[in-house]
Amino acid sequence: MVNHKMMQSFEKWLEWSENQGREERVMKRFLSKWRLKSAVSCMLTWREYTNTRLKLKRIVRRATVDKRGKMLDAALRTWKHFVYSFDTTKLQHASEELNDIIVRLENDVDEKDE
Repeated sequence: MVNHKMMQSFEKWLEWSENQGREERVMKRFLSKWRLKSAVSCMLTWREYTNTRLKLKRIVRRATVDKRGKMLDAALRTWKHFVYSFDTTKLQHASEELNDIIVRLENDVDEKDE
């Protein structure tokens, strides 16, 4: 009977000591989290800032790429219209006129330099 009571007391003491250790670990973890509360708050704010910045960067990139694509498309359409509207003889004649203009401008520049 005495041994049985001693065994029960020992088991209760073991259970109590295990609970104490568990409670101590929980308390230490709580205190460490509490101590780092400001750092965690700062980190969450930083994460929100970076996420917002990435979203805005994607929006701006999409807008600029779309605008650049539209400008290229318009330029190609204009060039295509220009080429189709002139036949080769007109293009050759226009090219010769441009060459004459360039030669005259070069001569004017050479005369001014002398």
